[in-house]
Amino acid sequence: VSTQSTWEYKRMKVGSKMEQYLILAKSSKGKSAEALISQVLSDSEIWIFGDLLDMESIKSLAGTPSEPHLKALQLFAYGTYMDYKANKKDFIELTPPQLKKLKKLSLIDQASKEKTLGYGKLMEQLDLPDVRELEDMVITCIYNNLLGCRLDNKQQQLIVEYAASRDFKLEDAPKVIEKLHKWYEHVEAVEKYLEKSLKGITSNIEMSARQKAKVQEASDSIHAEAVVDVEAAKKQRAQMHSAMQGMQFGGGFGMGPTMGHGFQSGRKIDLNESSTHSNMLCQ
Repeated sequence: VSTQSTWEYKRMKVGSKMEQYLILAKSSKGKSAEALISQVLSDSEIWIFGDLLDMESIKSLAGTPSEPHLKALQLFAYGTYMDYKANKKDFIELTPPQLKKLKKLSLIDQASKEKTLGYGKLMEQLDLPDVRELEDMVITCIYNNLLGCRLDNKQQQLIVEYAASRDFKLEDAPKVIEKLHKWYEHVEAVEKYLEKSLKGITSNIEMSARQKAKVQEASDSIHAEAVVDVEAAKKQRAQMHSAMQGMQFGGGFGMGPTMGHGFQSGRKIDLNESSTHSNMLCQ
């Protein structure tokens, strides 16, 4: 199963769970509403709480003995573990699983603000005793698609790639809109850069194709000329061979066909005759 399919399955499962909580919240009041909130805060698959906070039955807990539960739900939606430590009296006493969940939400909150998070600072903020417990928490957040990051053990820090979105208060809407606007501008800039790069790549490809065609044309021309030269050389060699054969059968070099070994034009010289003439001259 692909990662995308797994993520889609988890999202659908969480959505289905929240739907069930919302159905229960419609008829919940007082203690039953408190129990429902406690159940949601303990659920390891629920990380967004805005829909539940919008329910009239949950809003009605304000100003009642159940208000600490409402504030605890708001804490999980918007706040951090540090807020809880600073104002414990305003909230219900959280169970160990709820505390761990709030710490994870606080980690996500920090990751959405900074791209590099030191181990030491995180352990101090989240009251974690050692690096092992911090890394276990980070790995759990990664598994639940709440956080994308690299663990740099050498530098003792987290390199954040992305962090899941949390609920935001209505009064924070202008800030969210501003962030979205900046994100949109960034996307536009990236799109323009990619279009420009694509045009450059296309131009380079076309230029390369033209250069390749020119090189091929020159290569073909050189090949054709070489073929002509080879054929001419073959023809010359054949002519020379024919001429040499003619010379071999016809006599010495540069002589006519009637000039033989005696070098006398018109006939060959008899060697005995030449000897007799020589003796007579000597006498």
